[in-house]
Amino acid sequence: MADERTYTDRTLIDVVERGFEGWNQRDLEMIGRQVGDDFVLESDALPHPVRGRAALLEFARSYLSAFPDLEFTIDDVFASADRVVASWEATGTHEGTLNGVPPTGRHVRVRGCTISHFRGGRIVRQQAFWDMATLMRQIRGA
Repeated sequence: MADERTYTDRTLIDVVERGFEGWNQRDLEMIGRQVGDDFVLESDALPHPVRGRAALLEFARSYLSAFPDLEFTIDDVFASADRVVASWEATGTHEGTLNGVPPTGRHVRVRGCTISHFRGGRIVRQQAFWDMATLMRQIRGA
């Protein structure tokens, strides 16, 4: 039987904020608790979708390894029906390999936006928009 509960905009925003908090605290369990079993992350900055909770945690692990001080700041967030949109800024220091690029020690700053789609109070799909080229330029010092 489908989940019949109604979730308020604030409840859904709280889930998204806890997900970002999980990233900021390097807490993979917290990140994983916010998403459904059939979670999918899509982004034009990624070569292919990230499918499932385990794949999301591996994705998070790779970025947290590359940027141990990675910090997300939510600039704006709003909800409507079963979606939450959050614009954000991410900062960090490139101290681990990312996409084959060895650590450079450079500080980076990237802005982005994530649309989270919900079912049963959990995120089942995210569309993330951010510029990988900008990130790679900053890493390489170009």
